[in-house]
Amino acid sequence: SIIESILLGIKLPPIFIYKREDGISEVLDGQQRLLSILGFIKEPYLDETNKVRRSDKNGFSLYLKNSILKNLHGKKYIQLTDDQQYKIKNFDLWIIEINYKNNVNFEPIDLFLRLNNKPYPIKEDTFEMWNSYVSRDIILTIQSIYKNNNDWFYIRKNNSRMENENIYTALVYFQYVWIIAGKPTNFKPKDVDIYKSVDKINFRVKSKNEITKVIEDITKTELFIESANDFEFNFIRKLRVLVSDSDDVSTLEINKIFEDTLNIVKGRRTQQAFYALWYFLFDIPFDVIEVRKLEIRNGLKSLFKDMAGIESKELFHTNIAEFKSRFINNQTDVFLRSCSSQFVDTAQLGNISIITYGVNNKSLKQKSIKSDKSFSYFEKGDFNNFKINDQDLSYLDDVSMFNTKDFFRLKDKILIKRNITSYSRFNIAYFDSDLIFKQNTIGIVINRYGFKSKYVLAILSSRFCFNSFKINNLNKIDDLKSITLSEIKAIEIPVISTEKQLVFCNIIDYILKSKIDSEATLFFERLIDAMIYEIFYEVQFDNFNIKILSHLRNLPSIGINNNDVLIDRTYKALSDPSNELNTSLLKILNIDEIIDIEKHI
Repeated sequence: SIIESILLGIKLPPIFIYKREDGISEVLDGQQRLLSILGFIKEPYLDETNKVRRSDKNGFSLYLKNSILKNLHGKKYIQLTDDQQYKIKNFDLWIIEINYKNNVNFEPIDLFLRLNNKPYPIKEDTFEMWNSYVSRDIILTIQSIYKNNNDWFYIRKNNSRMENENIYTALVYFQYVWIIAGKPTNFKPKDVDIYKSVDKINFRVKSKNEITKVIEDITKTELFIESANDFEFNFIRKLRVLVSDSDDVSTLEINKIFEDTLNIVKGRRTQQAFYALWYFLFDIPFDVIEVRKLEIRNGLKSLFKDMAGIESKELFHTNIAEFKSRFINNQTDVFLRSCSSQFVDTAQLGNISIITYGVNNKSLKQKSIKSDKSFSYFEKGDFNNFKINDQDLSYLDDVSMFNTKDFFRLKDKILIKRNITSYSRFNIAYFDSDLIFKQNTIGIVINRYGFKSKYVLAILSSRFCFNSFKINNLNKIDDLKSITLSEIKAIEIPVISTEKQLVFCNIIDYILKSKIDSEATLFFERLIDAMIYEIFYEVQFDNFNIKILSHLRNLPSIGINNNDVLIDRTYKALSDPSNELNTSLLKILNIDEIIDIEKHI
């Protein structure tokens, strides 16, 4: 234990810091030691995006059952004596700083390799290596996917060498290659190497260095992350459905069905089994899996059985082709989703965000004037134009009593009133700085790269979203009960490209800057509704030749000041009866599914 070493006065290995050209000091070696210390003493830190974070094991208890200081076993920092706390907080850490000014040609990765060469060297083209230098957005996305699925989709329960993240990255790479090819039918992934050894069939990544080349290339970062999101919300989602016999199936049962399907014996999961699973399943439609999961499971079992012993590689490929033809090319006996229930890749809101209730403190010392150290505080009031009215804000100087104060410091918060006061939309707002709010409000902060906060706000503010929520939680709404966290976490957010999301963000900015309850505000709100209908009813929109998003791609962006003229001019141009966009907006009411939503509002 690092904490025990500190209390015993044992010198810790040095922490290597690289002071970059931009003046930022980057920890090259010793990050885990620092996080352990900060986690134990419950102190926050700033991450690479300048956001306040806390250790995953914040406030952990010491595990010293068989150690020298076993009398401290199970104790937290606050339970230590003043002298012991003093020792920890005043311990001299050995810091070695390498300054760019004095070492212009220094390569951080070279030092990282040297430091990790023994006794268990970090291999090239692995997540352990990538974690040290590639885009943090890629690393955090992969870690987020793993965190969401680590109770069943894993290779090793003991993940000390990041083997699980390693396999996730390889599978995301396969998904990336398929996506850049345009997701064609009958796609044959050349990056998956299938070979025969004696009588067994094996799978592997043809060249892991190709993965490294892609994730090192900053021009490919955004598409790789979009591929990662597609991997989770398409491939993993349908795989989860495949190995689940009901919506409330236990994790234990999911693991049992998963291992049974892959012919895994005694829990011995292998990388090649995961590569093979992706190869067999990546292009099987979600709809087919929902309806024919038992047949597909049996088909997969047969293929994995073939891998353990088959006459020839050619016969194995024939069996794969036969399996895919049963579930891709011949779907006449499958009830595919009708236009009224069109399938769109979605992510559950709880998987891409932090969501919390507000505080429950009844007596707080509020101030009407803001100081440099105060927090904005929202207790009650209405939201207009996705904003909190200025007169409904007060200020707090002391926030030390709040366990969730770190959440309140996060930027780009989405707020939803828990009490339902409308049967057409959520009462929703956006706030881009520090804010504390009462328990009558739910706060959402998007923490998954590839999802813009204002895009998610647009989805949540729409009539389509509220109507879907009403259908899924009908009894609760009829009884006027408060919205719960679990209900909000279950809301589905469409997975679309960043480019498309920016169109939504721009319209949200128009609403935020418009005058309250003006004709322009109402028009832009209806535009949001139409844009979201286009995502979910793309086929119907094509049938009626309705185009919404394409008309808005080149809309002028909102600036910091003097937006009234721009908003008024844009509103008048878009709402003009001769404008093609306005014609499309009128055509929407010809779509039965949208008529059904609108008439219930």
